[in-house]
Amino acid sequence: MRASEAWTLPNYLMITVDGCHMEAVAFSDLRYADARLVQGGVIVLDDAFHPGWIGVSRALRDYYHLLDRNHARLRPLLVTTKKMYLVRPAYHERYLRGLCELPQRGRALLESLGQVPQPNGGAAWKKVTTMPIGFVGAALTLTDPHLAMNASVDDVAESSETRYAHRRATAFEKVLVGLPIPPKPYAVAISKQMLAFLVSPRDRGPQLPAQYVNSANWGRCAPL
Repeated sequence: MRASEAWTLPNYLMITVDGCHMEAVAFSDLRYADARLVQGGVIVLDDAFHPGWIGVSRALRDYYHLLDRNHARLRPLLVTTKKMYLVRPAYHERYLRGLCELPQRGRALLESLGQVPQPNGGAAWKKVTTMPIGFVGAALTLTDPHLAMNASVDDVAESSETRYAHRRATAFEKVLVGLPIPPKPYAVAISKQMLAFLVSPRDRGPQLPAQYVNSANWGRCAPL
C-alpha cells in the first residue's frame, strides 16, 4: 500500500481491517486505519477474538497499550463473535445511543428502507446488551490460548534457568493482558452470541468474571 501512495489517499468513513492476521501486520493495518478514518467513521476489525488468529487480538492490545492508553483516538463500540467496531470518542456515545434505540425505532427504520423486519424474537437488537469497557479486556484474555498456557509453570522443565525465563515471560505477558482502562470508563455493546461463546464450557484458561455474566440484560442497552 505504501508503494502505491496509499498514505496520501483521502480519509474514509468506513475501513474494514481483514488482511494478514499476524500480529505485526494487523497492528500496522490498525494504525493505518486510525490515520485514515474521518470523524464519525467506523473501523471494522475482523477476528479480534478468534482463538485461531491470536495475532489480531494481540495487535489490538498492542495498539491500546502502546499508542492509545486513554482511548482518546478509538473506542470499541460493538463486539460480536466475528467483528469489533471502533469509532472516534466524540461519536461513541451518540452511536451507542443509536444502538440502544433500535428496539423502539428499528422496525420502523427497516420498513422505511423497504426491508422486511425480522420477528420480534429474532431481531438483532434484542440480542445486544451493554457492558463496561473492562469486558473487552477480559474477552481478549480468554481468547488468547498463549495467556492460558502461561498461567502456570507446572509443566515447565525443572531447570532453574528455564523456570526463571518462563516466569519473566509470564510477567511480561500479564502487563499487556486485556486493555488499559481509560480515566473515565465507558460502555460497549456486546452481542448475545459473543457472551455465550465466552461462558461456554472450556477446557483451558480462566472463565469470564461473574460480574460480566451476571450483569448481562439482553434488550437493555444504555451508555454509562
